[in-house]
Amino acid sequence: MIFVDETDEVPEARWWCSPRTASAPAVHEEAKTRNLRTIDATCPLVTKVHKEVNRFARDDYDILLIGHEGHEEVEGTAGEAPDRVQLVDKPEDVDKVHVRDPNKVVWLSQTTLSVDETIERVDQNKERFPDLQAPPSDDICYATSNRQFAVKAMAAECDLVLVVGSQNSSNSKRSSRSRCRRARTTRT
Repeated sequence: MIFVDETDEVPEARWWCSPRTASAPAVHEEAKTRNLRTIDATCPLVTKVHKEVNRFARDDYDILLIGHEGHEEVEGTAGEAPDRVQLVDKPEDVDKVHVRDPNKVVWLSQTTLSVDETIERVDQNKERFPDLQAPPSDDICYATSNRQFAVKAMAAECDLVLVVGSQNSSNSKRSSRSRCRRARTTRT
């Protein structure tokens, strides 16, 4: 298996496997024009979020996507309805959000986010948009949540926790560090 960043790195008429974090529709179209045979390895939960984006966009909602800028999953999700999706990554992003109708706003999230971080962003958005709607069901991966809770519990009992993961992983790059810091500061 060879990992590539762009579909134009794959020779024409060859097999291409989309990532578990999904790709934007434009990437799939590009693969089609290059006659790439596609294996869709998208996580079912990510697919669910993509379908939610499409449904809310069809119903004329503004969609606040809580996630990390530059993350593959966020790019793929936002690519489903780029004219309706606004990314909310950091606290200051909340003030930059512009919606057409404050009664038709919904939040969705990247599936690998910290539950705590997501709740913080949702609460900030609700201050600005009291009628902000939630997704029909949880978007955060249960396996991710389980690992996050385990790190929190473990960090309270340890002097050091090492999290090993990909450089672009939200859990290994950002969330675990903040969860460990919070757990250490509450340790007695």
